[in-house]
Amino acid sequence: MWFVSMKRIFFVIFSVILAELCVTGTTYADPMELIAEFSPPVPGAYVQGGTMTDKGLVMAYFMPKSSTDEMDKASADNPIMRLEIIPAQGATDVQDDLAEESGSSLTQGRSEVVAYDSLSHANDMCYVPEEEEIYVLPMDAPQVIVLDEDTLQIERKIEVSHTYHAIGYDDSQGCFVAVYASGKGKDKRLICDVLERDLKRVITSFPVDTNLTYQGLAVHDSRVFYSCWKKEEGKREHRTQYDDEIPINDNAIFIYDLEGNLLDAVLIHMPEGYNVFEIETVTFYGDKMIAMFNENCADENNTLMTGVYAVSIPQL
Repeated sequence: MWFVSMKRIFFVIFSVILAELCVTGTTYADPMELIAEFSPPVPGAYVQGGTMTDKGLVMAYFMPKSSTDEMDKASADNPIMRLEIIPAQGATDVQDDLAEESGSSLTQGRSEVVAYDSLSHANDMCYVPEEEEIYVLPMDAPQVIVLDEDTLQIERKIEVSHTYHAIGYDDSQGCFVAVYASGKGKDKRLICDVLERDLKRVITSFPVDTNLTYQGLAVHDSRVFYSCWKKEEGKREHRTQYDDEIPINDNAIFIYDLEGNLLDAVLIHMPEGYNVFEIETVTFYGDKMIAMFNENCADENNTLMTGVYAVSIPQL
C-alpha cells in the first residue's frame, strides 16, 4: 500500500529527528580491500557512475573541458569501461600476488573500454537485471539515459521530473531510488524519491541529511547507500568516530530504508599516501560493497588514478 500525503509528511519529520539521534558515534568502516588501481582510460578523465552487472563492473568517465580541447569528438564522449571482478583464490599467479599484497579476497580480471557515449557528467548509474539495461544520470537535464548492458550503447532516453544526481534500483521491490537538489544557497536541500518502474510516479520522498558533494547511491536489501565526500581546503584530522562532522577529504555512506529512516552512517578514511580520495559511488558484489574513487597519490606528479575497493556490507 502506497503512502498517503500525511504519512509522507510524518516520515519527513521523523527522519530528520532520527538523523540527529542515530548518527552521532557511528564508527569508521572496516579496512577496505584494494581490488584495482589504474590510470583513467583517457588522460584527464574522472570516474563518475559505476554499477555491477551480470557481465562485470561498468564505470563511466567524465571528460572535463580541459581534457577535451585537443581531442576529436569520439574521444571527448564519455569512455565507458567494463572491469571484471573475480575471487582472488584461483586467479592467475600475478593477480593472486596482487590480492595477497593488498589483503583482498577479490581481484581484477579482464578490463576494456567498451563504448564512448555522450552522457554529459554521467554522475551515477544503476543496473536493472530484468531488462539487462543500465540507467545513467547525465546531471545536465531532467533525464535518464538507458544503455544496453552488452554493448553499453545508448538505447533510449527517459524524461523525468527532476535533474537527479544519484540513482539506484531495488529489484526486490521493483522500484528506483533517486536524489536531487531542491532550492539554492542556504535553502538547498537534498531530496530522495522512491519511484515506480516507469520513473514517473513518486511513491514516497524523504530528505537526505547532508550538505556534502553530490555523489552516487546503490540499493541493497531495500536499503539506500548514499555516498558523500567532504571537499575543503585545510588540514585533515584523523578521527575514530563520527561526531556529526566529516573530516576533510574523508567520505561517508549514509544508509536509509525506503521510508526515509536513517539507519547508519559509515565513515571511510583517506589512506595514508594520498592527498585526494574522493568516493564517487558504491555498488554490490556478493557479500561485499564495492566503492569507486578518484585518487591523487601524494607523489611529485600528483597522479590521478581510479581506485576500486571492497568493504564488508555494514550489518545493521
